[in-house]
Amino acid sequence: MKEDLKQSIIKTIESIHDRIGETVIIKDWICTNGRTYDRHQTRYGKIILKIDEFSVRMSGAIATIGNKNQYIEFKTDCIQYIEKNDKALVIEINLSNTVWRRIEISEHHIS
Repeated sequence: MKEDLKQSIIKTIESIHDRIGETVIIKDWICTNGRTYDRHQTRYGKIILKIDEFSVRMSGAIATIGNKNQYIEFKTDCIQYIEKNDKALVIEINLSNTVWRRIEISEHHIS
């Protein structure tokens, strides 16, 4: 892993801690056909979650975002792309040769 990507991952992952207490939308894609996210080869999930807890386990480098009722986990040592902007935090993880996971965390706006 390149050092600049590693530093970006650390900085961005640490920023999730600042969102404790917020309600967010987490969109989660898992594609078995590379980074295409083709609808025929991709599984999709979406949850609305109030973040009460955030941690990264040393064993397995697993990040956990959640509360006592629900949570989502993802591997941090396989991150290949990470970007944080005004609208969302986007993380892409290469789980194996052709299996990619994309997680998007954004604010939940009550309409």
